[in-house]
Amino acid sequence: MGPATHALKPPNTQRVGLSRMRPAGNVLMMVGVLAIAIGLLLRYAGGLFTWFGHLPGDIRVQGTRGSFYAPIVSMVVASVVLSVLATLVARLFRGP
Repeated sequence: MGPATHALKPPNTQRVGLSRMRPAGNVLMMVGVLAIAIGLLLRYAGGLFTWFGHLPGDIRVQGTRGSFYAPIVSMVVASVVLSVLATLVARLFRGP
């Protein structure tokens, strides 16, 4: 029972602790809270965003057979706002 039995032993595997999952849980909770806040804002203060989708530069073409709508400028504004928010959140979680 020399080297042959030694080769058959399973590798030393350790159970992943819950402490390694804590940052992912925190991020998911923040995303959930943010989604709820955005939902409440849109539900009860929907009049604040009536300008979104009607900015100069948003393309709207209506014809007899159909219509086409491309909110180009509105999506650029949304992209900038989300980029700034993502940068702030990343700096908040990065720490000193």
